[in-house]
Amino acid sequence: VDRKRRTIKSLTLYMLKLSIVQGLLGSLSVLLLRRWAPDFILTNDPAVRRNILVLLPHIAAQMALVSVTLVTEALAIGGGRFKWLAGGTTVSSVVAIVKLRGAVDLVDIWNGGIVALFVGRLVTASLAVMDMNGLFRRRERRQKKIDG
Repeated sequence: VDRKRRTIKSLTLYMLKLSIVQGLLGSLSVLLLRRWAPDFILTNDPAVRRNILVLLPHIAAQMALVSVTLVTEALAIGGGRFKWLAGGTTVSSVVAIVKLRGAVDLVDIWNGGIVALFVGRLVTASLAVMDMNGLFRRRERRQKKIDG
């Protein structure tokens, strides 16, 4: 059991580090895209282009969050923690909808609804991964020993 737990912890840390690097590289790529803003990728329609250029810094800031969230969810799925993810996604979606109702522009949509959705999913997936690593069970066992 200890060897299995060490393997899970090692994989968890490795994947999370990799996801942070991936997210930061994605952020850098988006920022570079904004700087050069090539027509063949963004569009040559001036109205659409303006909106995209306004959003790119916000998207870049969220790349690491999204990357870590998706990897943490994948780890939780690998550990069979589907109920955690279903509950977290449901609650996060409701919070995101509330935030989106107050959005008045594209930046509000990205900074409010999208961030709320991914932060909620990350928190839930992180709790599920902690559960996989035995964090909550250890506390329950300690409490049972105290209670007698």
